Amino acid sequence: MRPLPEVRGSTVAAEGKGDPAIRRVLPRGPQETRGNSRDRRSQILTNVSLLYVHLWVLEGAFRKWVPGLDDVFYVARDGLLVVCLLLVAMQYPAKEGRAKGTIFWTAVWAFGMFVGVQVMVEILDPIVAIAGLRNYIAPLLLIYVVWRNQLADFWSRATWILIIYAPIQAAIVVVQVLTPTSSYINAQVGGTEATFTTSGGIVRAAGTFSSALGLTTFVTLALAISLGVVMSGERGKRLAGAVVALFSCFLAIALGGSRGAILNAAIVIIAILLQQVFAGRRASFSRTLGVGALLLAGWTFVNITLTQVLVAFGTRFENASRSEDPLQRILVQTFGALAEQPRLLGEGAGAHSAFGINLGSAVPWVEDDYVRWVVELGLLGYILVFARLILAIAILATMIARVGQLHPVQVGTMTVLLMTLAFGSITSLPTTQGLFGICCAILISMSTDRSSVSTWGVDPEPKELSMDVRRH
Repeated sequence: MRPLPEVRGSTVAAEGKGDPAIRRVLPRGPQETRGNSRDRRSQILTNVSLLYVHLWVLEGAFRKWVPGLDDVFYVARDGLLVVCLLLVAMQYPAKEGRAKGTIFWTAVWAFGMFVGVQVMVEILDPIVAIAGLRNYIAPLLLIYVVWRNQLADFWSRATWILIIYAPIQAAIVVVQVLTPTSSYINAQVGGTEATFTTSGGIVRAAGTFSSALGLTTFVTLALAISLGVVMSGERGKRLAGAVVALFSCFLAIALGGSRGAILNAAIVIIAILLQQVFAGRRASFSRTLGVGALLLAGWTFVNITLTQVLVAFGTRFENASRSEDPLQRILVQTFGALAEQPRLLGEGAGAHSAFGINLGSAVPWVEDDYVRWVVELGLLGYILVFARLILAIAILATMIARVGQLHPVQVGTMTVLLMTLAFGSITSLPTTQGLFGICCAILISMSTDRSSVSTWGVDPEPKELSMDVRRH
């Protein structure tokens, strides 16, 4: 056997020289392959996106109950995404999805230029322009992260987060409606006591959100997801969690005193049950009976233990119905913006929003979201209103055409998104911005998940969701 060549330190390995036998046995250092980098990038962005969901639920609590954090958490959720996007882009640059990134950032740049023109022609104050940029861009940030990076794991983990938070919200709601307006748990942003009450002096509960509208958006989405999980054929812990969340949503809606929450819940339940009927799922009937029994149990519990709350909210509903026609309000919210006569450049992005007024805008607040688009953005706002209606019609057509293939969670989430586009709100408040972003992100993530979602409509019995609790 010939002698081995002399090895000086790690020079042989480093320079790739020497005997092949030595090179085979020398240890190799860790290598960052393209696949490992892509997986690491997806893992980081998934965790950041999930933190966005947590902040959507909890940011109101920090703003109300922790002194000094009001302004910080008003922008924390969106700021977190922007900073993490920049850091991840520098650490893990990716060629995949560059076309999507180009489309998104070009659209953001173009809108920024439009707002800049409004400032230059003195339509809009530069400080108020900050509100405009935030209101119209913030709802798209989470959508962009999930869309570009194809985060297939996001939907299962995000929906489980919302299921977990549902009973927590219900417990807080019960305490809020049973305690006086001056109690700490009923404090509003800025430390003031609750002012949004019924004729009986009972507080309109907001849960961990900064307003009652925030609670309405949460319970609507949480109910859609939990009902979708129940009707999808889940078993074990996941089914138990969804059942508890479903009961909690019924309880929070009954005590929340919101007509919108009741309407939203009714539409979601009808949509999912109709999908089960037309899809021909064999397990649907027994689970439908179970949902009905759960709804009856929740109503009975509230009616026996919290009668005074139901009476007060019943009086509020009667008074509101006499002063305002609910159907007319929905029609105005859906089509009212089309009757506006917009100025070419509008009156300034964010000028008529609550955020813009807080920053010094002198024009009045416009409540209806889509009317405000036309007033603030002019012709561009008019185009966005039409695009919103077209997207709503496309979602409805998809739900009808693919009724047998869609997962129940998809149906529930699409129903919430459809209501948001038709007569809801997207840009008015951080909570509505978050609802729109999370709904779209869940649907995009489910469309990229090739496990249980893509095959759900094929088998006679639905497969289990890929929501492994141990990962959370």
